Amino acid sequence: MIEATLLSQVKTLSAVDRIELLGVVWETLTPEDAPVTAEEKQLLDARLADVQQNPVDQSPWREVQARMRLSLP
Repeated sequence: MIEATLLSQVKTLSAVDRIELLGVVWETLTPEDAPVTAEEKQLLDARLADVQQNPVDQSPWREVQARMRLSLP
């Protein structure tokens, strides 16, 4: 369970900082922490195949982050 003080500190962060925090926390997880169902694996495999077949249609994560930051108030 998340401590109330930690949650209150997170709420004081800007939206950009909260998004960055999500990424940092995500990087701490292992595959065992977030198991993938067969359906999710199938979806991920399909998306990976799309990336490989259509590389010019994809955006690097840094560009996606930049677009997200621009769309935030």
